[in-house]
Amino acid sequence: MRSYFSVNARWLPRREDASALALRLADYFSDLATVDPLFERWERCGFRNRSVVPRDVTIPAEIPEMRAWLDENARYESRNGRKTMTGNGIHAETIGENPHASFWLDADLTEDPETRRGYITHGFLVGGIEPPRIRRMALGMLASLVTAWDVSWAAVAPGDFSGYAPPEDPLSRMFQAGWAVYLAPELAEKIRRSEDLQVTTQANGGIVIMAASELFDPENPAHRAAARQIEVALAPLNYPKSAKPPRGNPSP
Repeated sequence: MRSYFSVNARWLPRREDASALALRLADYFSDLATVDPLFERWERCGFRNRSVVPRDVTIPAEIPEMRAWLDENARYESRNGRKTMTGNGIHAETIGENPHASFWLDADLTEDPETRRGYITHGFLVGGIEPPRIRRMALGMLASLVTAWDVSWAAVAPGDFSGYAPPEDPLSRMFQAGWAVYLAPELAEKIRRSEDLQVTTQANGGIVIMAASELFDPENPAHRAAARQIEVALAPLNYPKSAKPPRGNPSP
């Protein structure tokens, strides 16, 4: 694992408002604080002088504080000649330089329930941290994302490992492979399974696919080949209209 990696997640369209987001946000920050001491102190970014919330996130997190934070960072667009709230975007960083974690939330709350998607991105600086602690932090965060946010997909160290893209579908992959990938039950049933995949079924019916049990190194040929196998498994989700299967294990 390099000194920097990310943990990303997304959920597909669902009916949810700012109050529901605030509850999930409070549960998430409270749960993260039990994963590692690094997650016990977060500082809000883009802080306003007249903000009604403190600069530091209260832990255990409080729902009214989370709702006020979201309201102060609402996103507006002009639609049909009117100013319309379309979602929320917030950003926080842990206090301290190394190790360090960042958090971004981008939630779409438009009137059309089919476009109500959400994204969470975490970045980590972990230079000098022992591998067992990095593993606990990364996989603990993945579990917290699944529990608090009911995500559709989440991945530790996500990336493109296949080198394959059907010409009729030039868009980037929505569901990337990585060190560890979570898929909700409705997505898990659609993937291309193989005996080479390290799959663990979760209590909610979702699955976690691991490219390596030890700390993931994208420069390790064995780890990279395993991540490519995950990319192949995810192909039915990323390219549902493509008849051509992606290459299973191209040379490193």
